[in-house]
Amino acid sequence: MFAILLSLSGIGSSTAQTTWNCGSPNVADVVATLDGDTLTVSGKGFMQNFTLNAPWYDSRNSIRAVKVLNGVTSIGNNAFKNCIGITYVSIGNDVQTIGSWAFMDCSGLTDIVIPNSVTSLGQYAFQNSGVISLTIGTSLKNISASAFFNCKRLADLTVPDNVTGIEDRAFMGCEALISVNFGNNLYQIGFSAFDGCSNLTSLIIPNSVTSIGNTAFNRCSSLESLTIGNQLTSIGLLTFAYTTNLKSVTIPGNVKTIGKSAFFYSGLESVILENGITKIDESAFSGCANLTSVAVPNSVLTIEYSAFSDCENLVSVSFEDGLTIIGNQCFIRCKNLTSITIPKTVTVVGQSSFSFCVNITKVTNLNPVPQSLNENLSAFSGVDISKDTLYVPDASVDAYKQSPVWKDFGKILPLSASANTDVPSSKAVTYIYDNRLYISSIFAEDISVYSLSGSLIYNTKKETGDIVFDIARALGQVLIVKGSSGWSKKVAVQ
Repeated sequence: MFAILLSLSGIGSSTAQTTWNCGSPNVADVVATLDGDTLTVSGKGFMQNFTLNAPWYDSRNSIRAVKVLNGVTSIGNNAFKNCIGITYVSIGNDVQTIGSWAFMDCSGLTDIVIPNSVTSLGQYAFQNSGVISLTIGTSLKNISASAFFNCKRLADLTVPDNVTGIEDRAFMGCEALISVNFGNNLYQIGFSAFDGCSNLTSLIIPNSVTSIGNTAFNRCSSLESLTIGNQLTSIGLLTFAYTTNLKSVTIPGNVKTIGKSAFFYSGLESVILENGITKIDESAFSGCANLTSVAVPNSVLTIEYSAFSDCENLVSVSFEDGLTIIGNQCFIRCKNLTSITIPKTVTVVGQSSFSFCVNITKVTNLNPVPQSLNENLSAFSGVDISKDTLYVPDASVDAYKQSPVWKDFGKILPLSASANTDVPSSKAVTYIYDNRLYISSIFAEDISVYSLSGSLIYNTKKETGDIVFDIARALGQVLIVKGSSGWSKKVAVQ
């Protein structure tokens, strides 16, 4: 038997008995009998789907218990809608379908067990009910749209392995929900499925999940821990927006697109973007005021409009070769940024992309061809770049001095000038001869060579003698040489 076991106080009070035929297609096949405050449904086959209200609707406030006996195979649409007095329900072993709105607004139901026989659960089936504890049977494949919408007392949820889909708004507004455990065969989480679950603290998206709908976990303001599985390919609009207690997240490389406003005004302090991500969409991390650093991997091709706008505590952002577009207003009002290095692959620096980043003092642009900037909506509007220094490839200094906006920097210097400001290390000597970089260290150690944007170019173990590195393809660049003993040097390749 399917049982919703609650207080039975008041069950059994004496009133006249009333009977209704409610079967389908033959109305006489299923009979509902109201005896006192107990409604018993018996017979063989399907209960009718009621268009608006069941025939016992006028008695809804006096019904305390519902018993659906063996033989009945469905509970119809709207069957017990708004029966606010129901505190006990038992459902026979033959029920396969619970219809739409079947127990909607049954505020007295607190413990719900969906039996193993049920294969179909209708939309809004338990919307606004009083459920605190929910157990889902072993035959249900899909939790339908708004099935538990606004169940404000539901505290814990376990989704068994047999469930493969959670539809739109299924648990939206379940504001008491603290924990959710998803089964290993779930592949789809729908639009706003858990939107407004403001007490949810931790979330593990299993590896089976391939799709999460827009706003699925929007306004989960207590979320502190988030793990994203290895099959998800995109994070949609506002999916994790306003997760104000979420401090850190790792976004795996299987996620190709971080969608519009995905983490809008979240509490993120750190984010790890793994290689494989190709697009950071509009406003993806906008308003993440606690975010301090971002390292964009070389798989990212575009960073769209306002992606990191108003990240006012962002002090460090690094890009890799491969990035082509820094979108309009991308880092606008990131007032704690002090320096930027733009990779040589970037061809578009959008309007107002670094506007009002008032503490920027140094910009390094590795592209030998100056990007075209709009003078009226400059990438650096609101920044007094007349006091700032711009470092560019040595052969491109004159081009930048003639290019709109870039020409307005107070100093435009070759990259070699930036490299030569380093204090030479006493632990190592580097020199260039005949298109080769010679590295001589006093230690037997690992030697690594990076581009200025942070890409690893060369790595080897030094035992004795000098390391020799062919730099013919690095002409005009600045390289960073590091030893595992802790030293580092910049080398300008000319």
